[in-house]
Amino acid sequence: QNLRMHWLNEIGNSTSQHFTQYACGPPGEYSEDGHYVASGGEDPRTDYLGHVLTLGQDERVRRASDYLRYDRFVQQLHAAGGIAGIAHMDFAQFWQDVALALLAPEGGVDFVEIMQFNSIHARDWYRFLNMGFKLPAAAGSDWPYMALPGSVRTYVQLEGELSPDAWAEGLRAGRSFVSNGPMLNLSVDGKPVGSRLAVSAGDKVEISAEALIEPSRDLLERIDLIVGGKVVASVTPESPAEQLTLEHTHTIDRGTWVAVQAHGVKSRDIFFQGDYTMRNIAHSSPIYLELDGMSADPAQAAALMTEVLERLAWFKEAKYARNDNEIWESPERTAELVDSQKQDVVAWVDRLMDWYRKRQSELGALAAKAR
Repeated sequence: QNLRMHWLNEIGNSTSQHFTQYACGPPGEYSEDGHYVASGGEDPRTDYLGHVLTLGQDERVRRASDYLRYDRFVQQLHAAGGIAGIAHMDFAQFWQDVALALLAPEGGVDFVEIMQFNSIHARDWYRFLNMGFKLPAAAGSDWPYMALPGSVRTYVQLEGELSPDAWAEGLRAGRSFVSNGPMLNLSVDGKPVGSRLAVSAGDKVEISAEALIEPSRDLLERIDLIVGGKVVASVTPESPAEQLTLEHTHTIDRGTWVAVQAHGVKSRDIFFQGDYTMRNIAHSSPIYLELDGMSADPAQAAALMTEVLERLAWFKEAKYARNDNEIWESPERTAELVDSQKQDVVAWVDRLMDWYRKRQSELGALAAKAR
């Protein structure tokens, strides 16, 4: 399978930890012939606030005393040299959109896991990109809970030699795409994935996209160019092909983001077999086109933030649903934490709701200026 960078995650819950790694940082790395295995994590991890992925930290970080304050955890993780991501995007069971809403405004989300089950889960990701957040894409097999290791992959463009730190930095910088087969290339005016381009209204930018796949594995039936969450151009060959290219000129009328998605023909799901997983697919991280410093339309972003505020107001009153993965050990402890830390969590939520209201006001001024 030629997995050159493999992260083995120690997972936790409100009670304990599993799949314990023997060390973090360089002491927890193994390399051979240009291939690496390194220690990562998935902790904190509750259905109340979702699951946080961690990569590259030099020391084990766990805050049992205030387990539900994910913001404090991420601050400590960043101080330890790690990066943090939100796992299982669009999985309604885990309320991970709440953690995304609370962490993203203060720089607490370095990537989002949009690909599992051989499927792309982009609904909430697109919504937050359309609010102007910068959120690189990642994939995860989540073995042993979901699919086999390597069934979905995150590809990262490196600057220099491969190492776990270089790979994590490339992901944090947004130089990534996710795939279970197709390979992707994307550029805007020659700038690669992860780039931020300052643009002006009326500018024309040249977008080039390419998808390739090993023909013994599958062929490609379509490539889509996505701008601001909508498909603006596609190429569908008369018969499936091993390579597809797309060229498009985009005229700037607002800040936005650009990505590419490719679709194969076959199923490659080894572990779970169902209609909803039967596809080869890939999706890039965005290139950001910033008008007046915004990679989103201010009016649309403000409207989406109203939805976020409604969701956070709901969350403050929501009852814990007891859907933690390790049902034999953690739901009771998580329920205790939800009760005992409720006031602290609500104070955190209130602070971020104030942030969204202030940002809405700023976006309203930007929207008025654009009219």
